[in-house]
Amino acid sequence: MSEIIVFNKNTIAFYNNLKKDAEGTILKGLGNAYNDTLAKITYRNKKFEILLENKGRRIRKVNQFGSFKNVEVHTPENRVLCLKDFFIYSRSDKLKGTPEAISSKGFSDKTIGYHKVLIPVKKGFDFFFILESRFFNIDENKQTRLGTTIYLDNEVIEMYLDDDEEKNRFLVIQSRVKQAFRDFSWKVHIVAVALGYITGYYPGNECCFFICSHKSLDKISKFRFQTRQKEINSVLFPTSANPFGWLSINKRDAEYFYKHKLLKKVSVDIFSALCKKMLASEDFFSVILLIIESNSTNLLLRPIGFSVALEAITDIITNETPERYLPITDKTTSRTLRSDLSAVLDKYQGNEHVKDHKTLKGKIENINQMTNKEKLLAPFRALGINLDSTDEKIINSRNDFLHGRVPDYRELGKSRKIEVQDQDLYYGSLSLYTLLSILLLRYIGFNGYVFNYPKIYEKETGYKCNQKYFRKV
Repeated sequence: MSEIIVFNKNTIAFYNNLKKDAEGTILKGLGNAYNDTLAKITYRNKKFEILLENKGRRIRKVNQFGSFKNVEVHTPENRVLCLKDFFIYSRSDKLKGTPEAISSKGFSDKTIGYHKVLIPVKKGFDFFFILESRFFNIDENKQTRLGTTIYLDNEVIEMYLDDDEEKNRFLVIQSRVKQAFRDFSWKVHIVAVALGYITGYYPGNECCFFICSHKSLDKISKFRFQTRQKEINSVLFPTSANPFGWLSINKRDAEYFYKHKLLKKVSVDIFSALCKKMLASEDFFSVILLIIESNSTNLLLRPIGFSVALEAITDIITNETPERYLPITDKTTSRTLRSDLSAVLDKYQGNEHVKDHKTLKGKIENINQMTNKEKLLAPFRALGINLDSTDEKIINSRNDFLHGRVPDYRELGKSRKIEVQDQDLYYGSLSLYTLLSILLLRYIGFNGYVFNYPKIYEKETGYKCNQKYFRKV
């Protein structure tokens, strides 16, 4: 497979230079009294701040000066910076504000061009054992396999990791298809969430978008720095080609799976399928995002989030061909049966022992609906996923989580200790996450193994798991 030639030196240099202290004069946006006022722009604690002299304007609401959509600052480099969406507060004789975005003049959601984005990630982050990699040549002097491609409709998204001279690492996502910024930025969000689900790390906090005039993406035309949702770290992720990443996995089993190459990376096609489904369905996108966010929350909320995700993905899958999952698969037969049953019920209308004819009528109308248990099991069966009694017990416990109860898997009663309840929560979370991984990956076409977390963490949960460390999808 041929290498992909990319250029990133200029964008990293621009990004790092942008975070240096700078001074400029206000052109407009704060009112005529502040035009030509000297402003200092600094980057502290992962955010930009603007500081300028308070010229005595009356302060509204405590010490709030005002909310501003767009303030233009002219810098010595003869560049106009647009500071967007922020409050400015009074601090004695100074005014201070924290903009959510800084961009070059003329940058808007409708701006069309070739796009790339730079997202700082934690040091050492990579996805080499998780995602199928491509060979990238960066700036014609660096080669790396820490990259991949995503195939969307008539578009190839390139994604790779690059380091600056200080070993700060960046995730780069780019497209050589000319499009509006708002379209590209939504695809970036899709890819970042997909990456967060597959690797357990969602890159967040901040990013810098660049619009380039040529598809080589080497010369910057416009830029926008903006804050992002906070990065998310999790120890759980569905699969990896490296079975030795878990100390609790039996060494003999790990060596067997590694030797026979049973564990494999998520292929370009499968990762692309995940992104395409998220791009096509906001409901599916929301499920993946919910799993990521639940994966990083506290022990009490985690299984609740996974339970909601399980119900949501069940609705998505079963709604694609709803008749396939119904007790009566033929509409005519279902309609005839309801009519016949209603006729029988009507004969008892007025009977003193039939107290609620209307409610019974409603039950007959819904006779072809699945129970909650059947509905949750249906997509597993339809996709050919074998579940044992332990799996079904976990799925049945999802109702407990949704109602704020801690399932008593060992039937110890209400007197069980808090520590035991925590083990139940942990065991339930790990089990639900594993079942979600099996269902979701099978749904997008993955054929391989996923980590079986109840087995991997059986010492921590106190539950003896008779299943294998890896489960076939």
